[in-house]
Amino acid sequence: MNIAGKTVSIGAIVAAVGGVVAAVGALLVWYSMTMNETGLGQSVNVSVEAKGTDSTAGLLALVLGIVVVVLVVASVQGVKIPSLSLAFVAIGVVILVLLAVSFFTNIFPVHFTATGGANGNLDGKSVKDGFDEFNKAFAAAKLQAASVPGLTVSGGAGPGIGFILDAIAGILMIVGGGLGLMKKSA
Repeated sequence: MNIAGKTVSIGAIVAAVGGVVAAVGALLVWYSMTMNETGLGQSVNVSVEAKGTDSTAGLLALVLGIVVVVLVVASVQGVKIPSLSLAFVAIGVVILVLLAVSFFTNIFPVHFTATGGANGNLDGKSVKDGFDEFNKAFAAAKLQAASVPGLTVSGGAGPGIGFILDAIAGILMIVGGGLGLMKKSA
């Protein structure tokens, strides 16, 4: 593909898009937990969230996304970078591993921001443990609300848009690198 008079491979473009998506995803919400209780003339909302930049894993995803974009730009400018396609694949895999490690372990602790009266005491736990703790509290609140006419409890816990974008970014980088490797082997 020809962009501004320079030849750019489809794989490099896909990897660059992945880099931009990774950087943007790291700045958005990775994890979110919300509980709303309404009825009896009042409403209570408790929300706990973490952005990608609230953990080392998210900061690394941000940096890796920028690195991929810089590598693509350098390549387009004519800088010869050995094994560039393999680097895209490796960076994509690293981002996916960072997401998994961030969710299932506390190697990269996620610092949650609490609003609406939540205590935010999830620091230092894995996100999975935080979600499990939240779901127990949510189930208890729903059970209690069931015995009070007119009281409803809603909410949930899950990955945020930033987490999803960074997962997509890792996949895009792997695909971009793979396209480059396939082109070289043909």
